[in-house]
Amino acid sequence: MKRRGVNIATDPDQVFIDWDLTNRVNLNKILEEGNNAMLSRNFKEALKNFKMAEELTEKLSNFDHKLHYKSAILNLTGRIYLLQGNFKKSIDTAQEMLKYLELKNDIPGRAIAYNNIGNAYHGMRKNKEALKQFKIGLKLLKDQGLENSSTAFTIRTSINTLKKKSK
Repeated sequence: MKRRGVNIATDPDQVFIDWDLTNRVNLNKILEEGNNAMLSRNFKEALKNFKMAEELTEKLSNFDHKLHYKSAILNLTGRIYLLQGNFKKSIDTAQEMLKYLELKNDIPGRAIAYNNIGNAYHGMRKNKEALKQFKIGLKLLKDQGLENSSTAFTIRTSINTLKKKSK
């Protein structure tokens, strides 16, 4: 229904769709601002943005969208912890991220989470465990025929970096 050029929701599902769309637009803006703050190494501001995004994610009615945003927020938050040298917290965040990615059966996302865990172990100088995590991520991708994906390239780069620094 239209009233003066504005669409008016005629059923409850339409209201939820519009509400979710508005929230997703706002979420993307907040995440972009947080990512920019992270790239500028303003971690406090980035974490503030990711916390706001986390709260807004809870308002989404679409379960798949919730999973998507929760895993994205955890990925970005874990990167901050990694950059800060808080490797334990980075691992914990990536493991929490894995739970959401498994629910939505996101294989490339899971591979990224294992790469993040591997990078944290590498930072802790636990190179054997780091390599194990990298290989888990790479195997997930190979099993899905994604061995030539950008995610696989990222993991192979992590493995090569690990091997170079181990010499």
